[in-house]
Amino acid sequence: MSSVYFILKDAVVDSANASTSYLTNAFPLSSILGMGEAFCFQLSHNESLESDMESSHVEAFAIIKDYQLNEGKKAFPAFHKEAGAAHKSTTPSEIMLSENTCNFKATLVFKLDFERGADIEDELEPLWLNFLMRCRVAGGKLTNLKDLKNNASVVEDEDDLETELKAEKGWVVSDESELFDSLTQEHGVKEAIRQFVFTYIENDKELGKVYRRKQKGFYYLDLKGYQLLEEPIKRKGSRFDKPHAFAEPVITGRKLNYFRLPDTQGLFWRWQNNGNAIELVKAS
Repeated sequence: MSSVYFILKDAVVDSANASTSYLTNAFPLSSILGMGEAFCFQLSHNESLESDMESSHVEAFAIIKDYQLNEGKKAFPAFHKEAGAAHKSTTPSEIMLSENTCNFKATLVFKLDFERGADIEDELEPLWLNFLMRCRVAGGKLTNLKDLKNNASVVEDEDDLETELKAEKGWVVSDESELFDSLTQEHGVKEAIRQFVFTYIENDKELGKVYRRKQKGFYYLDLKGYQLLEEPIKRKGSRFDKPHAFAEPVITGRKLNYFRLPDTQGLFWRWQNNGNAIELVKAS
């Protein structure tokens, strides 16, 4: 089994989904992994590659250069009452629902496994570029596709990956679930959230949440994964012949650390199925 790395330098994304769950808004690392999984799914249906993809899984990380959380609005047509009767007007009124989106600039790195090793990147690069022409990143639009054609690459060796990322500057996501869990066990959920967010990130009335230099990073709450509420079963009317289960999101602590080489392997994230839960974990 050989690992191949897909690199997308300085991707500028507009109006990506920042809601990592109904409780949290953050950099959409979980959805970026979904982008890699969509590419993996496409490759698995390529006749010349499908045999190489049987046991492949996706890992990813992002080097975040710029991030802005937006308060967007999404309009829906609505019914309204007039003279005591509910009806649809010729010019429907609108219910305005707040929708959190974000704009960001980041270098995205995806890792996929293949049975073949030698020179497979030459075959994969045009497929990667073609995929980027149509893909969405966490539901957001890539706004600098012309530049990305020159900045997208495929490498097979970890040393080549580090060479590609040598000049990169930005922030990467690290796991702080142990710290958040210890606060939860000691103080309870509400107090743990208060301490994690406001003890580790200073709250200033004029400047908002301000970075403390001694912390060497930004702490925040994010999606840990999904806890299953039932055993997966096949459901009638489903578009896919796969088991389905209802689940609820689980929240944990994360931190943004300044990106440094080497040790790119310590930066990757992946989805892990634990039987009764699906979690976003650091790749080993």
